[in-house]
Amino acid sequence: MHFAIDPQPPLWQRLSQAIQRRLHPPPAAPEQGDTVSNWPPAPGKVLSGAERLVHTALEGALRAVHPQGYLFAHVPLPRLVRVPSRRSYKDWLARTGHLSADFVLCDANSRTLAVVMIAAFHESPRGQRRRQRLLRVLQAAGVRVVEWKPGWQPEPKALRDALFSAAAPAQTPAH
Repeated sequence: MHFAIDPQPPLWQRLSQAIQRRLHPPPAAPEQGDTVSNWPPAPGKVLSGAERLVHTALEGALRAVHPQGYLFAHVPLPRLVRVPSRRSYKDWLARTGHLSADFVLCDANSRTLAVVMIAAFHESPRGQRRRQRLLRVLQAAGVRVVEWKPGWQPEPKALRDALFSAAAPAQTPAH
């Protein structure tokens, strides 16, 4: 005579175990893709050597014209311009949220006076399209843009004129 043994515990025992698992879950195992343990962070430089030189020149120009002004580096485009809310801001952010200006000069009230973009020696076609999209948005918003070409070392007055002169065009390509 054979008796069939049900390999599963009775229903009441399975329910009791399920309740216990929900009330007292086992400790979570370390996440496989943990950001900190898989990529140990360390402090980095915010500006490259060339960017530090540009920053120093811009800081001098800003202090001469707007002593209480601010100079910011690597500012995301959505912080520089506002767009009407009649269309999806989420869609606009998806298109432009990854774009940023190299340097932004602001007055004492943190209103944007000018944006400085450092031109790359060699830029990929994708990078060129991103730069053009950024410039197009800034130009449409009426923001003065100065493109700093590699090797340009302006005299202080020429730099101030390019950044702040009312007679200068909205987009000033610098040597």
